[in-house]
Amino acid sequence: MRKPNELVARLRHRSPGRDPRLLIGLALIAISAILGVRLVQSAGDRIPVWTLTHDLAAGSVLDAADLAPMQVHLSAAGSKYVRVHGAPPAGERILVAVRAGELLPTAAFGPEVARRLVTVPVESGHLPNGLRRGETVDVYVTPREGVVQAKLVQEGALVGAVGDASGTDVPVVLDVPPEQASALVAAVRLGSVDLVGRS
Repeated sequence: MRKPNELVARLRHRSPGRDPRLLIGLALIAISAILGVRLVQSAGDRIPVWTLTHDLAAGSVLDAADLAPMQVHLSAAGSKYVRVHGAPPAGERILVAVRAGELLPTAAFGPEVARRLVTVPVESGHLPNGLRRGETVDVYVTPREGVVQAKLVQEGALVGAVGDASGTDVPVVLDVPPEQASALVAAVRLGSVDLVGRS
């Protein structure tokens, strides 16, 4: 059996570089440093892109209030989404429906198409509560004379704007293709209008 003094002498002469616990500790420190550097670099690869603040139907014209910037990872964004470069692309028409919280895809834009804006007077209580620009509705007209039965005159009309109530009527601007505008104008003059929301 070794004496205590011999054990102390052996511990004093042991090389610290050969202690496995020390090597493991140094390895853990190096790994932590590498992971920290990669995490910082990854955070720096995020870029701002535009996201929608609420649902918009296909054909809607963008307004500044429709968009908000969001930071996303560079690899996820690529060139598929509209990046933030100064002011939002207000006034541009989107060709596809986009939901609230979704990133604005570059594929949402395309060649400008002709549209017509038709203002329709709608009695209060004959349109969905909270109706707003960018939604779609079906337009029904109930004739003032003859057979009193509502008739569908426009299906899936895009709401371009909802004005303030004037008396008992609320002016609603419908954004429609040119070939449908004339028939819509003629139909709404024949009776009272109901706008039915589409889910």
